[in-house]
Amino acid sequence: MAPIRHMTWITQKLHQWAWINPPVWSSHPNGQNFLAKISPDDTSPQGIAREFQPRAKDAPGLVFRKLAPSDAFEMGSVGVDEAGKAYKQRLYGVIIKLNREELVWVQSESALDALAGSVNISQHLPEIGPIQTLQKQLQHLRATADQTQTRIEEIEMQIKTVLEEEEKVIQARVEETGAIATPVVPYSILKQAPEHDLLRDIRNIKDDKQREEMLVMMRRMLQTVTKGLDEN
Repeated sequence: MAPIRHMTWITQKLHQWAWINPPVWSSHPNGQNFLAKISPDDTSPQGIAREFQPRAKDAPGLVFRKLAPSDAFEMGSVGVDEAGKAYKQRLYGVIIKLNREELVWVQSESALDALAGSVNISQHLPEIGPIQTLQKQLQHLRATADQTQTRIEEIEMQIKTVLEEEEKVIQARVEETGAIATPVVPYSILKQAPEHDLLRDIRNIKDDKQREEMLVMMRRMLQTVTKGLDEN
Protein backbone atom coordinates (compact mmCIF):
# COMPACT_ATOMS: atom_id res chain seq x y z
CA MET A 1 0.00 0.00 0.00
CA ALA A 2 1.42 3.40 -1.00
CA PRO A 3 2.13 6.01 1.69
CA ILE A 4 -0.85 8.30 2.23
CA ARG A 5 0.98 11.31 0.79
CA HIS A 6 1.42 9.46 -2.52
CA MET A 7 -2.11 8.11 -2.88
CA THR A 8 -4.36 9.42 -5.61
CA TRP A 9 -7.27 11.08 -3.85
CA ILE A 10 -10.58 11.06 -5.70
CA THR A 11 -13.26 13.64 -4.91
CA GLN A 12 -16.86 12.68 -5.54
CA LYS A 13 -19.85 14.97 -5.08
CA LEU A 14 -22.67 13.53 -2.99
CA HIS A 15 -26.35 14.43 -2.80
CA GLN A 16 -27.47 14.23 0.82
CA TRP A 17 -24.86 11.52 1.53
CA ALA A 18 -25.73 9.58 -1.66
CA TRP A 19 -23.42 8.86 -4.59
CA ILE A 20 -25.83 9.20 -7.51
CA ASN A 21 -25.16 7.09 -10.62
CA PRO A 22 -22.06 5.37 -9.23
CA PRO A 23 -19.67 3.67 -11.69
CA VAL A 24 -20.71 0.24 -10.44
CA TRP A 25 -24.46 -0.03 -10.98
CA SER A 26 -26.90 -2.31 -12.76
CA SER A 27 -30.08 -0.80 -14.19
CA HIS A 28 -31.47 -4.23 -15.13
CA PRO A 29 -34.90 -4.94 -13.56
CA ASN A 30 -33.44 -7.97 -11.81
CA GLY A 31 -30.11 -6.31 -11.08
CA GLN A 32 -28.70 -6.02 -7.58
CA ASN A 33 -26.62 -3.11 -6.29
CA PHE A 34 -25.00 -2.66 -2.90
CA LEU A 35 -22.55 -0.66 -0.81
CA ALA A 36 -20.93 -2.29 2.21
CA LYS A 37 -18.41 -1.34 4.85
CA ILE A 38 -15.89 -4.16 5.00
CA SER A 39 -13.72 -5.29 7.91
CA PRO A 40 -11.60 -8.35 8.77
CA ASP A 41 -13.55 -11.26 10.27
CA ASP A 42 -12.24 -14.82 10.36
CA THR A 43 -15.76 -16.21 10.82
CA SER A 44 -17.15 -14.60 7.63
CA PRO A 45 -16.77 -15.84 4.04
CA GLN A 46 -13.29 -15.01 2.68
CA GLY A 47 -12.46 -13.56 6.10
CA ILE A 48 -14.35 -10.33 5.36
CA ALA A 49 -17.42 -9.01 7.17
CA ARG A 50 -19.82 -6.76 5.28
CA GLU A 51 -22.14 -4.12 6.75
CA PHE A 52 -24.56 -3.28 3.97
CA GLN A 53 -25.66 0.32 3.54
CA PRO A 54 -29.01 1.68 2.26
CA ARG A 55 -29.66 2.78 -1.30
CA ALA A 56 -30.94 6.21 -2.28
CA LYS A 57 -34.75 6.37 -2.47
CA ASP A 58 -35.38 8.82 -5.30
CA ALA A 59 -32.44 8.11 -7.63
CA PRO A 60 -29.98 5.35 -8.55
CA GLY A 61 -27.43 5.84 -5.80
CA LEU A 62 -25.72 4.47 -2.71
CA VAL A 63 -25.79 6.17 0.70
CA PHE A 64 -22.56 6.76 2.67
CA ARG A 65 -24.19 8.35 5.74
CA LYS A 66 -23.10 5.67 8.23
CA LEU A 67 -19.51 5.39 7.00
CA ALA A 68 -16.54 7.39 8.29
CA PRO A 69 -12.95 8.35 7.39
CA SER A 70 -10.57 5.35 7.23
CA ASP A 71 -13.47 2.94 6.54
CA ALA A 72 -12.88 0.43 3.75
CA PHE A 73 -15.86 -0.14 1.47
CA GLU A 74 -17.02 -2.43 -1.31
CA MET A 75 -19.39 -1.33 -4.05
CA GLY A 76 -20.98 -4.06 -6.12
CA SER A 77 -23.59 -4.88 -8.72
CA VAL A 78 -24.96 -7.99 -10.36
CA GLY A 79 -26.89 -7.71 -13.61
CA VAL A 80 -27.50 -9.04 -17.10
CA ASP A 81 -25.90 -7.54 -20.21
CA GLU A 82 -27.58 -6.98 -23.60
CA ALA A 83 -26.69 -10.50 -24.69
CA GLY A 84 -28.49 -11.93 -21.66
CA LYS A 85 -25.28 -12.95 -19.92
CA ALA A 86 -25.03 -12.43 -16.17
CA TYR A 87 -22.15 -10.36 -14.85
CA LYS A 88 -20.93 -8.84 -11.61
CA GLN A 89 -18.84 -5.77 -10.85
CA ARG A 90 -16.89 -4.76 -7.77
CA LEU A 91 -15.15 -1.56 -6.70
CA TYR A 92 -13.10 -1.16 -3.52
CA GLY A 93 -11.87 1.93 -1.74
CA VAL A 94 -11.02 3.67 1.52
CA ILE A 95 -12.60 6.90 2.76
CA ILE A 96 -10.34 9.88 3.42
CA LYS A 97 -12.99 12.52 4.12
CA LEU A 98 -16.77 12.39 4.15
CA ASN A 99 -19.70 14.76 4.60
CA ARG A 100 -23.21 15.00 3.18
CA GLU A 101 -21.98 16.81 0.04
CA GLU A 102 -18.56 15.30 -0.69
CA LEU A 103 -16.64 12.04 -0.53
CA VAL A 104 -12.85 11.96 -0.76
CA TRP A 105 -11.51 8.45 -1.23
CA VAL A 106 -8.74 6.31 -2.67
CA GLN A 107 -9.40 3.32 -4.90
CA SER A 108 -8.05 -0.12 -4.03
CA GLU A 109 -7.38 -3.10 -6.25
CA SER A 110 -9.05 -5.65 -3.98
CA ALA A 111 -10.83 -6.09 -0.68
CA LEU A 112 -7.58 -7.04 1.05
CA ASP A 113 -5.85 -3.99 -0.39
CA ALA A 114 -8.70 -1.79 0.88
CA LEU A 115 -8.43 -3.30 4.38
CA ALA A 116 -4.68 -2.66 4.43
CA GLY A 117 -5.31 0.89 3.22
CA SER A 118 -7.85 1.39 5.99
CA VAL A 119 -5.19 0.61 8.61
CA ASN A 120 -2.66 2.87 6.90
CA ILE A 121 -5.05 5.81 6.61
CA SER A 122 -6.34 5.48 10.18
CA GLN A 123 -2.76 5.94 11.39
CA HIS A 124 -2.40 9.19 9.41
CA LEU A 125 -5.78 10.85 9.91
CA PRO A 126 -4.27 13.82 11.85
CA GLU A 127 -2.21 14.66 8.73
CA ILE A 128 -5.14 14.72 6.34
CA GLY A 129 -6.63 18.05 7.44
CA PRO A 130 -3.44 20.10 6.87
CA ILE A 131 -2.79 18.38 3.54
CA GLN A 132 -6.26 19.23 2.23
CA THR A 133 -5.93 22.80 3.50
CA LEU A 134 -2.66 23.24 1.59
CA GLN A 135 -4.15 21.70 -1.54
CA LYS A 136 -7.10 24.12 -1.45
CA GLN A 137 -4.75 27.06 -0.88
CA LEU A 138 -2.71 25.99 -3.90
CA GLN A 139 -5.85 25.74 -6.05
CA HIS A 140 -6.90 29.22 -4.91
CA LEU A 141 -3.49 30.70 -5.73
CA ARG A 142 -3.53 29.15 -9.19
CA ALA A 143 -7.02 30.51 -9.85
CA THR A 144 -5.98 33.95 -8.58
CA ALA A 145 -2.90 33.92 -10.83
CA ASP A 146 -5.07 33.13 -13.85
CA GLN A 147 -7.49 35.94 -12.96
CA THR A 148 -4.61 38.39 -12.50
CA GLN A 149 -3.14 37.51 -15.89
CA THR A 150 -6.54 37.93 -17.50
CA ARG A 151 -6.96 41.33 -15.87
CA ILE A 152 -3.51 42.43 -17.07
CA GLU A 153 -4.43 41.48 -20.63
CA GLU A 154 -7.73 43.40 -20.33
CA ILE A 155 -5.92 46.54 -19.12
CA GLU A 156 -3.37 46.29 -21.89
CA MET A 157 -6.17 46.01 -24.43
CA GLN A 158 -7.94 49.04 -22.91
CA ILE A 159 -4.75 51.10 -23.12
CA LYS A 160 -4.27 50.02 -26.72
CA THR A 161 -7.84 51.00 -27.59
CA VAL A 162 -7.57 54.40 -25.91
CA LEU A 163 -4.30 55.19 -27.68
CA GLU A 164 -5.68 54.16 -31.04
CA GLU A 165 -8.82 56.26 -30.56
CA GLU A 166 -6.81 59.31 -29.50
CA GLU A 167 -4.55 58.85 -32.50
CA LYS A 168 -7.64 59.00 -34.74
CA VAL A 169 -8.86 62.15 -32.96
CA ILE A 170 -5.52 63.86 -33.45
CA GLN A 171 -5.43 62.95 -37.11
CA ALA A 172 -8.96 64.29 -37.58
CA ARG A 173 -8.03 67.58 -35.87
CA VAL A 174 -4.98 67.95 -38.06
CA GLU A 175 -7.04 67.39 -41.20
CA GLU A 176 -9.71 69.89 -40.09
CA THR A 177 -7.41 72.71 -38.95
CA GLY A 178 -4.34 72.08 -41.04
CA ALA A 179 -2.31 72.43 -37.86
CA ILE A 180 0.95 70.64 -37.44
CA ALA A 181 0.85 68.50 -34.35
CA THR A 182 3.72 68.21 -31.94
CA PRO A 183 5.73 65.15 -32.98
CA VAL A 184 4.16 62.16 -31.26
CA VAL A 185 4.69 58.46 -31.87
CA PRO A 186 1.20 56.92 -32.29
CA TYR A 187 0.49 53.42 -31.08
CA SER A 188 0.12 52.07 -34.60
CA ILE A 189 3.60 53.31 -35.49
CA LEU A 190 5.04 51.85 -32.32
CA LYS A 191 3.50 48.52 -33.24
CA GLN A 192 4.76 48.53 -36.81
CA ALA A 193 8.20 50.12 -36.36
CA PRO A 194 10.46 47.89 -34.24
CA GLU A 195 13.45 50.04 -35.11
CA HIS A 196 11.99 53.11 -33.39
CA ASP A 197 13.90 54.11 -30.23
CA LEU A 198 10.80 54.63 -28.08
CA LEU A 199 9.29 51.33 -29.12
CA ARG A 200 12.55 49.55 -28.42
CA ASP A 201 12.72 51.16 -24.99
CA ILE A 202 9.18 50.08 -24.13
CA ARG A 203 9.73 46.53 -25.30
CA ASN A 204 12.92 46.28 -23.25
CA ILE A 205 11.11 47.24 -20.04
CA LYS A 206 10.59 43.98 -18.18
CA ASP A 207 8.78 45.48 -15.21
CA ASP A 208 5.01 45.58 -15.92
CA LYS A 209 4.45 48.67 -13.76
CA GLN A 210 7.17 50.66 -15.49
CA ARG A 211 5.89 49.62 -18.91
CA GLU A 212 2.36 50.75 -17.97
CA GLU A 213 3.74 54.08 -16.70
CA MET A 214 5.42 54.60 -20.09
CA LEU A 215 2.11 53.98 -21.85
CA VAL A 216 0.34 56.42 -19.51
CA MET A 217 2.97 59.04 -20.33
CA MET A 218 2.29 58.50 -24.03
CA ARG A 219 -1.41 58.97 -23.40
CA ARG A 220 -0.77 62.30 -21.65
CA MET A 221 1.33 63.41 -24.60
CA LEU A 222 -1.56 62.64 -26.90
CA GLN A 223 -3.97 64.52 -24.64
CA THR A 224 -1.65 67.54 -24.68
CA VAL A 225 -1.55 67.52 -28.48
CA THR A 226 -5.34 67.20 -28.67
CA LYS A 227 -5.79 70.15 -26.31
CA GLY A 228 -3.40 72.28 -28.41
CA LEU A 229 -5.29 71.47 -31.57
CA ASP A 230 -8.60 72.42 -29.93
CA GLU A 231 -7.13 75.80 -28.93
CA ASN A 232 -5.97 76.42 -32.49
